[in-house]
Amino acid sequence: MTRHPIPCGPAVALGLFLASGIALISPLRAQDDKPAEKPKPVKKCSTCRNTRKLPCPHKFLPMVPHPEQPPGPPLGIGPFKCSACLKEKCCNGVGWNQCGSCKKEHPEITEESETMTGRVDGFVKGRAPTDEILKVFPVWVETEHFTLAATIEGMKGAPVSRGHDTAHLYSQRLEQVYTWFAEIFGDSAPEVGHEHTEFLFATPSPHQNVVSKIIKSESTSGLGMKRYPDMFTTWNDKQAFEDDEDFHRDVVHNTAHLLINSYKGYAELPGWLDEGFAHFVEKAHFKKGATYCFSEVPPDKPIAEGDWRPKLKAKVLKKDHSSFSEMQRRASDAMNHLQHAQAWSYVDFLIATDKKKFVAFVDALKAKEEQREAFKKAFDWGLTEFEENWVNYVKSKY
Repeated sequence: MTRHPIPCGPAVALGLFLASGIALISPLRAQDDKPAEKPKPVKKCSTCRNTRKLPCPHKFLPMVPHPEQPPGPPLGIGPFKCSACLKEKCCNGVGWNQCGSCKKEHPEITEESETMTGRVDGFVKGRAPTDEILKVFPVWVETEHFTLAATIEGMKGAPVSRGHDTAHLYSQRLEQVYTWFAEIFGDSAPEVGHEHTEFLFATPSPHQNVVSKIIKSESTSGLGMKRYPDMFTTWNDKQAFEDDEDFHRDVVHNTAHLLINSYKGYAELPGWLDEGFAHFVEKAHFKKGATYCFSEVPPDKPIAEGDWRPKLKAKVLKKDHSSFSEMQRRASDAMNHLQHAQAWSYVDFLIATDKKKFVAFVDALKAKEEQREAFKKAFDWGLTEFEENWVNYVKSKY
């Protein structure tokens, strides 16, 4: 067999080099062209919907949606501490328990629970000096925007009876008022970190201790309120509150007072705006307003019952209502029932006209501008123009 010599030279060497390079590069290119591996799907937990947490078995916790939650009732728990939950060990005071199905895969949730339980313990110990003043041991609950001390229980018509569950119920109700308030004024209101404390008692004795020793008021009436820091106290006086709805309505009304006064820091608001806004929030929740300062004995009580709109319209048509110049000077506890209805109607009219302008009006008052300047700045109205527009609104809408 004849053997042919392999040619050799610079050109042949270059060709062999390039061929070997192509052979080496080709497998790499083939590897690069492979489609990227898809990430493994997150295991869906049907028990907790991937929140890794389950609500405390006690009802009525302040709830928030979870980012991974599908449509349906929210399972996420809002910021929450409860002295009774810590004592009863139903959730160690934090409002949730770790999902058993996810426990092994998510040890960080166990660490979070232990950290939160320590904070709840500190929260409860911090309330001990107040308990000494109260001479009772209420259920203490802290939510995102409120601190609540409650001894109320067994309220007629309430969805729960135990004091522990009732405290949870009212903590949720307070957060509902804040959510509604924030829809008007924005999530930044009131000031971040500004604490609202509410005391809801079953008996008058601890209520009076709050009034005299914490709020430091000489009032002997049922009302106990302090602003900056904000506090409100009341008790379930069966003569004033027939059932849970009556008591709830009173709490909503006075919580609205706290929120609008603490919005952007405390500044003295006109009585008609302070009282009118509280009635506006109360009527938005219950379709009626029946909360008044206990010091009043107004001569026209019948207007307080039922729907205020037709009754107020009848007064306006007869020009039998207070002028705005008079309303400007009225303190909230000096108003009669008609003036309360009129104050509510002012706020109803302003918000219906333009919610953003209403907020701008309140902002101007918070900046300590006079009412005349505030109306001009927010609505471009003079006081006479405001009153004329309000009268026309009542005549056409009520």
